[in-house]
Amino acid sequence: MLKSHNTRAFMICLGVTSLVLFVYLRTNIFDSLEMKSIDYRFQWRGNRAVNSDIAVITVDEESIDQLGRWPWPRATHGKMIRLLKKAGAKVVAFDSLFTEPDLQNKPSDVELAQAAKDTGIVVSAFFYKEGVQECVGRSPLMPFNPLGKDSHLGFVNLEPDADGVTRHAPLIAFEEVEKGRFQIRPSLAVAAWALARGESLETILPQLPVSIDKSDVTLSQNRLFINYAFAKDSPTGYAYPIYSYVDVLKGKINAGKEFKGKAVFVGATAAALYDLKAIPFISIHPGVMVHVNVLDNLMAGNHIRESSVEISLLLILLTGVLFGFLLSRVSPWAKLGLFLALVAGWISAGYWLFASKNYVLHLVPPLVTAIGCYGGILFYRLLIEEREKRKIKGSFKQYLSPKIIDIITKDPSKLKLGGEEREVSIFFLDIAGFTTMSEALKPAQLVEVMNHCLTVFSQVILKHDGLINKYIGDCIMAFWNAPVDQPRHAGQACWAALDCIAAIPELNRQLQAKGLPSIDCRVGINTGTVVVGNMGSIERFDYTVMGDPVNLASRLEGANKEYRSHVMVSDVTFEQAKEMIEARDLDLIRVKGKREPRKVFEVLCKKGEMSEELAAGRDKYHTGLGLYRRRNFTEAIQSFEEVFSYLPNDHLTRIYLERARAFAINPPPATWDGVFEMKHK
Repeated sequence: MLKSHNTRAFMICLGVTSLVLFVYLRTNIFDSLEMKSIDYRFQWRGNRAVNSDIAVITVDEESIDQLGRWPWPRATHGKMIRLLKKAGAKVVAFDSLFTEPDLQNKPSDVELAQAAKDTGIVVSAFFYKEGVQECVGRSPLMPFNPLGKDSHLGFVNLEPDADGVTRHAPLIAFEEVEKGRFQIRPSLAVAAWALARGESLETILPQLPVSIDKSDVTLSQNRLFINYAFAKDSPTGYAYPIYSYVDVLKGKINAGKEFKGKAVFVGATAAALYDLKAIPFISIHPGVMVHVNVLDNLMAGNHIRESSVEISLLLILLTGVLFGFLLSRVSPWAKLGLFLALVAGWISAGYWLFASKNYVLHLVPPLVTAIGCYGGILFYRLLIEEREKRKIKGSFKQYLSPKIIDIITKDPSKLKLGGEEREVSIFFLDIAGFTTMSEALKPAQLVEVMNHCLTVFSQVILKHDGLINKYIGDCIMAFWNAPVDQPRHAGQACWAALDCIAAIPELNRQLQAKGLPSIDCRVGINTGTVVVGNMGSIERFDYTVMGDPVNLASRLEGANKEYRSHVMVSDVTFEQAKEMIEARDLDLIRVKGKREPRKVFEVLCKKGEMSEELAAGRDKYHTGLGLYRRRNFTEAIQSFEEVFSYLPNDHLTRIYLERARAFAINPPPATWDGVFEMKHK
């Protein structure tokens, strides 16, 4: 049966894995979740170091307030270009479109174009209406002439992902100049990078971190995964040094200090100009900062790299096979722990690779596989293994506490079929005087007394998490520490015995109210290693224990008659339970059928509940017992007699007092070892 369940669980995981593989290869369902997970990785990582050779001049609200309504006369930008050239800037890249000539102010256009021509450091923006991938055979919106001829050119198209977040940026475009002949156009950032390095576009192309195949006019491998910098602690969130356009133009900024040797981007941050993008950190961010990040990634080579499809497939398969092999063989809590460990491991690995290596490990497919395998096996357990739980509950509810039943039904593997060796504490309770009572009562009355008494005692045993093994006439056999581990099993058995004795007065009051006789009971407890498990025939079996420690527990219950004691336990039980009980040394006895004597103890009460009289009486008793065993019978008699001042009706002391008096008159032989020989069971 166990192998069958393991096989089914493994097949569930294989089915889930196959489904995830199919969905991953044939659909884009996981893409949006993966992108969101990458956004979270950006946010958890926080800011990164930025290139100090990049600066940004912003067309902000203050600049518009002072310089007037946008667009400004283009001579203003010409003045800015010359100022930055004089300051030593390497590049001035405009994230603004100057596509139409200013018919009302042609000299202003001339001034801008001339400044670009004279300085040679300007990158002007152009734009593809249909997008970069659809630009083949179509003309872009170019800067007006002569600006378009007198400056370097870069397109500013940014194509967001399906959820509207800009995570990637195209680096080049193929523009058809003649039938079948294409011209490569750079993005604004690529053009700025080439200009800053003093290299041509043809030289820079092989160094781009994308695959450039001139036969692939669809540009399928053209996108750069942007490694954004975003300063969350900054009021603006901008990680790069930014300067207000008007402050630079009016000389409030030391241009020679701030812009020397740098690539300077000029773009709008004013909300009214509507050049705003959503990025992983924030939903509203200036478009110019996207281009700045792309240039930074190109300069530093720190763009984001993604795991390949092959790696994702391997992770899906690895997760499915690992879960299929392990989840089918461990307990429910271990399943949960394994599931959480794997999920935490994938997430931690994904975050570490992202934060330290700028590498995106696709997490969603293997995590979906893990969730599907775990959920599928849980669903199987709920629908199929629930039948086994009902079967177990039906078999054990009569003699196991609900707490123990819950443990077993959650993990049936704790029931080892066929038996296993375990240390257990065996408990025998017998109702005193049952034979006399059975002769005096009618059968119906006898059944009523037995049922009532056994019900009360059984409830006490179950309350202490014992397993009621069987009812033998007026006797209850129970044990602890099987089928589940109970580290304090000896103490639990002793407490159950004490509570059974404590229940007798109220039980007798109820019996007397019905005109039925009173009862008393005796308990014997022994702890030892036995074979425990389902035993019997194929058709009918019981969960029980077998071994010599069981016989000793039964003998100890009977030995109570000799000492008129209520709870007798073996030395092994006492040693394991002594932190939970108060007891006294009862005797060294050799039970019928055994050669070796055993020291036995009488359990008096629970730890911390002993009265002063009982404690003092026990001390006197132990003093007398020590003298008795050392053959000092006269002194032992004196100590035993002193016990009665504390415990007037102590039957055990009276027994030893009679033995001591007899030995004082007729001493035992020199070979006497103090062992009392039990002549009956």
